[in-house]
Parts: sequence; structure tokens; C-alpha cells
Amino acid sequence: GNNLAIGELIIIQADVNMITGTTPFNFTVSLPSTGELVFDSTSTRVSFVQPGLTGLSFAVGNTGDASNAGRTVSWISSSSVVSSQTPTLSARISFELAVYVADVAASTNGKQVSVTASFDGGASPAKLNQNFPIRIVLPVLTQTLALSPTSNLQAGQSITGTFTWSHVSAPSQAPAYRLSAYSA
Repeated sequence: GNNLAIGELIIIQADVNMITGTTPFNFTVSLPSTGELVFDSTSTRVSFVQPGLTGLSFAVGNTGDASNAGRTVSWISSSSVVSSQTPTLSARISFELAVYVADVAASTNGKQVSVTASFDGGASPAKLNQNFPIRIVLPVLTQTLALSPTSNLQAGQSITGTFTWSHVSAPSQAPAYRLSAYSA
């Protein structure tokens, strides 16, 4: 599945197969409003445009227009999209959607979130709504502290402590960053 830990990136390939003559072209990708997922704005882009298509207001490499505090990216073209090639019945445009899990309070272990892609090419069947599920997997750790020596202590004697962290159980295999230890 698409299990991601904080900071991990996934690149989703989304293909839009559309009928030529489509007006307007509107491909929109949305993230949850709670902030667990964030677009990598330099890697979310158009990755392929079928040769011979005209009428698009964007090209390969275009990173789209962000809105909704960066939670939505859209590619919109109000002109009719046509093909100079035959057959002209369908055309393909591909997008790379680069998304990572943010270090926010809403990113909890086992939480299911989705990247939602929608395409509106005017009349049916040129419509699409697709969810790309992601499961957030965080480290679940247990901590032990071993002290030495533990008996026959003398005033002023040093005590050595060793902290050990271990994953509690599967699926807790995600790296643990910014781990801190305190001793009173």
C-alpha cells in the first residue's frame, strides 16, 4: 500500500484521457484541509502532453496554479483542446503529483488520507474523480532506561544511564526523528 511516514514523498502518476474538442479543460488535485499532506511544488507538474495537441494553456513542466493555501493545484485551459493527429477521438495528458506527509498534529499513526484528482472536460464522459489513498505510519516506540551501578552507591559516585528505544510492533517501522530523552 501507500504507507508514508512524516517527511516521506510519494509521486502519483495521474493520466487524463480525454475526448478532443473538449472545452474547458480543468484538472484539479486537492489535499485534505487538515494539513497532513503537502505538495512538493517543484515536482508536482505536467509530465506528458500527447504530441499534436493544441488549445492548452500549459505545457510539460508546468507546475499548475496553487490555491486554497496550497492545498489545491489546478491546470485550466478555456480553449478547445484539439489534436492535429488522426485519430482525433482521444488524447492523453499526464501529471506527476508529488506529495509528502507533514509534521503536524493531525498526522497520526494509521490515519487514512487521500489525494483527490478531478477532471472536468465539459460534457460526460469527460469527467473523472479519483482518490489516491495514503496511510500515515508513525513510529510507535517503547523506552527503557538501564542504570549502572544500581546498588552499593557511595556519595558522589557516578551513575551511567543508557536509554534504549524500540519499535513496539508492526507496522511501526518508520524512522523516529527529533527524539529527545530527559532524566529527572
